[in-house]
Amino acid sequence: MNRNILIVIAIVLTIALGAVAIIILVLQNNNEETVVIDTGQLEEATARYEEIVTLASKVNQIVDEKIAEAQEVLEGEPDVGENRAALQQLETALENLIAMRIEISERPETVDEIDYAIEEIEGELITLDETLLENLGEEEILIFAEGSAIRELFEAIDTAIENIHLAVQAEENRRAEEVTRQGLENLLRRDFSYIAGTWRNEQGTTITISNDGRMTWGEGWSAVSLETPQRHNNAFHWTVGDADNYDSRAIAVIYPVGVPMGTYSPGSTTDTTRIRFFVGQSAPEANEVYYRYGEQ
Repeated sequence: MNRNILIVIAIVLTIALGAVAIIILVLQNNNEETVVIDTGQLEEATARYEEIVTLASKVNQIVDEKIAEAQEVLEGEPDVGENRAALQQLETALENLIAMRIEISERPETVDEIDYAIEEIEGELITLDETLLENLGEEEILIFAEGSAIRELFEAIDTAIENIHLAVQAEENRRAEEVTRQGLENLLRRDFSYIAGTWRNEQGTTITISNDGRMTWGEGWSAVSLETPQRHNNAFHWTVGDADNYDSRAIAVIYPVGVPMGTYSPGSTTDTTRIRFFVGQSAPEANEVYYRYGEQ
């Protein structure tokens, strides 16, 4: 008999607990070795593999949803001004989360290979959350344990997204405040464009102000700005009316956001969260104070 391997396969059908065993006899160099592959073991290993893959897939689905949420925020290129810390925080957390996705390969062919693949997936699951394996075979929605690596990463992403929203809002406020500041400063140069538009009080009276400071009341009476506005107690005062008729003159006042109208008048109860305007010859009542029309 030559040294080439002679393989003789003998199939033995054994009925025991519903299992079928395949016995492979390997003959080499006159030494006989027996390897047994139990199809029952293969079926059991396959079932365990499918169970662990189902759990891993559920975890990956949740991870993918969080990844998509973070990517959507970043792709929107949020304007956070100079405060880029939240963006960097989200970018870092997103990279870490992508790295946490569980690798799921095609099911191996042998029991040993399947067992090894199961161990690898179990190890990744435990790294994410030590309690995840308790969910094997469960249909309930997965809840990551407090303090687990994946829970902390999800929370880091949520915090970063919230901080980005706050930074965007802060930048919008800063720009709006700059526009307001510049617009009010322009009043001191007889540029009335910032307050141009329609204003209305609680009595239903409207006033339209043009870029050059001309004012028109709803009933058609109009007045012009007779002088350059001056700042006093953070409000802006100037005289309006008919240049040839002193009796028709009145005082116009702009009260910026946050500036009270003073305790000398019931008008001090006005909404200081909004810019206000008043024109008249005496202290106003609260319902005589004008607000930008359509502004809430």
